Amino acid sequence: MKEISKRVLSREEVEHIPGSYGDPLRVIQNLPGVARQPFLGGQLVIRGASANDSQVYLDGETLPSLFHFVGGPSVISEKFIDDVAYYPGGFGVAYGLATAGVVDIHSRLPEAKQFHGKASIDLGQAQLYLEIPIGDRTTIQIAGRRSYIDAILPLVLKLAPQRSGTTVTALTPVYYDYQFRLTHKTLSFGEFSLFIFGSDDRFKFAQTPSEKNFNF
Repeated sequence: MKEISKRVLSREEVEHIPGSYGDPLRVIQNLPGVARQPFLGGQLVIRGASANDSQVYLDGETLPSLFHFVGGPSVISEKFIDDVAYYPGGFGVAYGLATAGVVDIHSRLPEAKQFHGKASIDLGQAQLYLEIPIGDRTTIQIAGRRSYIDAILPLVLKLAPQRSGTTVTALTPVYYDYQFRLTHKTLSFGEFSLFIFGSDDRFKFAQTPSEKNFNF
């Protein structure tokens, strides 16, 4: 079945579109008919339907959520993205679990012949990507990201002035994601690839100890 409406964004396109804040998958939010659940949600709302009526796939596997909550980045490193297909409707039976829209992400296979990587740190998170060739036919790709607001906020609360005997409690979002791929080109039956990925979102309490006064 030929799709009535389909938009494919290549890796070169999503990496150079402005307004993505270094996260190419944020471009999906700017496509026609697409919105993102506010605040806590990391799911997409397509054509005004419920987020549960749309599906996001990565190499054929369903992703519960494309983004980390509280406006966080996507759960997949941009270095693992090859292209992104967007179906606002009229898609084939292969996406039968969806009734509103579909986002289908295809991961990128390794290209480099030598070791290389990328690391970045900003105000809220740190991420790392490594591509490690082993011999002529095997390559390992590793990516990981973690927020560290939960590590900084307690220090800020501790340094902030406060009245004696009071306790300050703050709720901070904590998220991380990881991707690992082993690719091996065989001599007989083509290419073998093992791809493992995951992500996690949670809230963590940060609290300053209260100063207790004892009278004797």
